[in-house]
Amino acid sequence: MSVHRLEEMSTVALDALDRARTVIVLTVSPLEEHGPHLPVGVDAFAARHFAETIAERLVTARAGWAAVLAPTLHLGSFTFDTVGTISVRQRVVRDTLVDYGTALARAGFHWILVANGHAGPAT
Repeated sequence: MSVHRLEEMSTVALDALDRARTVIVLTVSPLEEHGPHLPVGVDAFAARHFAETIAERLVTARAGWAAVLAPTLHLGSFTFDTVGTISVRQRVVRDTLVDYGTALARAGFHWILVANGHAGPAT
């Protein structure tokens, strides 16, 4: 299978990927309290699992394709206001994803997916 982790790749290896048949998966979810029994990273863990599963399915179903998993961005808004929760402004999340996407597009990558494990607290 051709699933790679961006932070583990050299620029030479990254540049060698076929841009038309490579999907970059950006994972984004906040660190947030989910009760005393769960770690604050539960949303990010779920999003990362989702991203890895999508990447594995993609390269299995499409011969010659590669998937690159970018490091998880621990960013999110609309979170609970409790100890352990790190909330950033919504525009920071948006701007960060746009900046990542722009940098990857400038490098010639066409397929960029965002995996998110955070739904926000219900009101």
